[in-house]
Formats: sequence, C-alpha cells, structure tokens
Amino acid sequence: MKQENIDFMKEVAVLALPAGLQMMIESVVGLIDNIMIGSLGEAAITAVSVSSTFIWLCSTFVMAMASGASIISSQDYGSGNLGRIKQLLSFIILSTLIISGVFSLITFFFPGQILRIYSNVTSIIVPGTAYLKYMAWSFPMMGFSTAVTLMLRSVRSVKIGLYNSMLSCLTNVFFNWLFIFGHLGMPAMGVAGAALGTLLSRIVQMIVTVVYLLFIEKNLQYKIQDFHPAISMDLFKTFVSITIPILVMEVLTNLVSSVQTMITGRISENYISANSITHMAWQLPNTFCWGVGTAAGIITGNSLGNGNLEKAKKDGQRFIYTSVILGAFSAIMVQILLPILLQFYQITEATKILARQMGYMASLAVFFIAFNCILCNGVIKSGGHTKLLLQVDLIGSWFIAIPLGYLAAFVLHWPAYLLYIILRSGNIFKSVWGIIYLRQGKWMRKLS
Repeated sequence: MKQENIDFMKEVAVLALPAGLQMMIESVVGLIDNIMIGSLGEAAITAVSVSSTFIWLCSTFVMAMASGASIISSQDYGSGNLGRIKQLLSFIILSTLIISGVFSLITFFFPGQILRIYSNVTSIIVPGTAYLKYMAWSFPMMGFSTAVTLMLRSVRSVKIGLYNSMLSCLTNVFFNWLFIFGHLGMPAMGVAGAALGTLLSRIVQMIVTVVYLLFIEKNLQYKIQDFHPAISMDLFKTFVSITIPILVMEVLTNLVSSVQTMITGRISENYISANSITHMAWQLPNTFCWGVGTAAGIITGNSLGNGNLEKAKKDGQRFIYTSVILGAFSAIMVQILLPILLQFYQITEATKILARQMGYMASLAVFFIAFNCILCNGVIKSGGHTKLLLQVDLIGSWFIAIPLGYLAAFVLHWPAYLLYIILRSGNIFKSVWGIIYLRQGKWMRKLS
C-alpha cells in the first residue's frame, strides 16, 4: 500500500473516529430511550416518534447555520484565518440561542396543535403533549452545544462532541430510569419523564461545552473577550449564500420526514412502531458513515483553503471507495442488529413481522445513504456547492420519493415493506449523482 494511502487512512481515522463514536453514543442513548419508552406500550413509542418529527425541525435550523459556518471556517482554518472563525462562531452562538428560544416558546404553548399536524389519534396526542412541554425548554441548550461542536470540528477539535455524548449517555439514561419508572422516590412520569430526563442531560451538556470552549480547546483558543457577533458584510454574504440552501434543504428534509409520517401514519399504526425500531437498527452502524462524512468535509475543506487542490481531488476519489466499504458494512449490520433489538420491545407479532420485512429494505437503503453522507454531505459540500446540493435534494425527495410513495401507498396499495424503500428512493438518486459529480472534479472551489 502506498504511503499516501496510509497517511489518508490515518488522517480520516483521527477525525472520523471521535465524530463516529459521538454519533454512535447518541444513537445508543436514543436506542435506550426507545427501549425504555417501548416498555410503556406502542402508543408511547408512537407518541415520542411523532413528537420527535417536530423537535427535529428546531435542530434543522441550528444544524443548517452551524454547517454553513463550518464550511467557511474549515477553509479559513486551512488558510490560517482564526480571527474570522472566532467572529463567525460568535455570530452563530447568538443566532442559535435566539432561534431555539423562539421554538421553545412555540412548543411550550402549542404542543397539542403541533401534534395534530401529524396525527388525530388521542392515544398519541395526550402523552405527546406532556412530552413536548418538557422538551421545549431543552432547545436552547441543544442549539448551543450543537453549534459549538460543529464549529470546533472545522478546526479539527473533534473530541468535545465525544465527551459530551459520553456524559449525555450516562446522565440521560440515569434521569430516564429515575423519572420514567419512578425510582428512588421520584414519581413515575412515563413519557413525560423521558422528556424531563433529556432536558436535564442537555443542561449538563451545555455546561461541559462552555467549559471546554473557554478553558480546554487549543486549536481556536476562543475566550469570552472574543465574543463579537457582528460580522463583516462580505462574510455575512458568503455565509448567507452557503447557509440558505442548507437551511432550505434541512427544512425540506424535515418536511419530507413529516410527509412520510403523514403517509405511513394513515396506513397502519404498526408501520410507525416497526419503522421506529428499524430506524434504530440502521442508525447505529450508519453513525460511522456520518463520522467519515465529517472527516471528508474537514479534510477536503482544509485542503481547498490552503490551495492544495491536487490533494483534495485525490482524497475525493478515495472517499468513493470508502463509501462502498462502509455502505456494505452498514447493510450487513442491520441484519445482525434488528433481530436483537426486537427482543427488547413489548410489541405485537404483526409489528415484529413487519419490522423484519422492513429490515431487508433498510439494508438496501443504508448502503446508498453511506454515499450520500460521505460524498454529498462531506466532500462536495466542503466546496460550498450548497445550492446545487439543494437542487439535487429537491429532485430526489419531491420529484421521486414522495410522489412514488403516495402512488405506492394510496393508489397501488403495495405492501408496507416496499413502501419503506420507495420513500427513501431519493437517497439512491442523490448517491448516484454524487459519484458522477465528484469524479468530474467540479466540486473544488476556494471560498476565501
């Protein structure tokens, strides 16, 4: 093996492992949450699943802004412009706190109205309302920690996310055990207890993030006196041009998920429960794909920033082969994990059978999701081509996946497991496009 390939693998591992482990731990936390809530019955699982669809809408705004800023700061770090990164980080911190605060107020005062957008079943709305009232106040903490973590990744400080996830796992599981089931003299709050546990763990997570940013992080060395959220007009224009397409793309992704929930929620209650379990089975192995996608964005972004286009091009080609390997690994792991997970849920036999059928389709879907994570959201996005990615996402989701899903569900009445893969066919389209576009080399662009 050539030395440059070995160096590439080492560089990817150093950046991808902390990010991948962070997402895996977060997935494990979600899995434990899911199992604990699943012990309360299918109505509880469905209520939390439906509520999470709206919660994700808040996170999309935060993720979009932080992702857009991190694309710029990744190239700035490659060129050594730390001052501009600090300005951008200050701007993102203030913006995310304002936006997440607005979401908190809307969610707290109108939880029932929000849930009725997705379902009109009383057994789902009642526990879902209690869940959202507690979750509402976790949004600012979530927004701050997410924004800072993503921005620090762009300067190769990737460990804070891992530390936060480990701590979040321990605190969230403990608080859930305490409040869902009423241990150590606490009231048994059920679904609401899961939300309270998450809120408390988010508070701890935010405290750790502040301490790490101000006193431990070495690459950026951000201090309180560096907080200047006013940025130059040139930087603002660059930020907006990159971030708006990401924001639209993230919101539309959330809407796609909402539309999918609306379609599947009217097909069968078993579908929603089976889908929630199947999602956990592929989400765990797929975390490594997202970790490598993060590494791909950082590595290629830094190379573009310092003008090393030849390295960026070669690394981009290497990430295609990496996607094949990780996609196949994720597909196999779904088949291993799903039967194990099904043993932990108190669900009907019909739901178990449907989940097994959907598992085969999930393996196919997750193979292509690997390409989307690494090539589209990693390599190509590092060149700032967010408007083009938005156009491809629109075609894949709204012109392919949703129309075909509606046709399969309400016109052709195809089996639920086929509906599962059809609703995710947009990822297949985006993956094929990503391979073709990356091989053309048009994605390389220096932003500053």
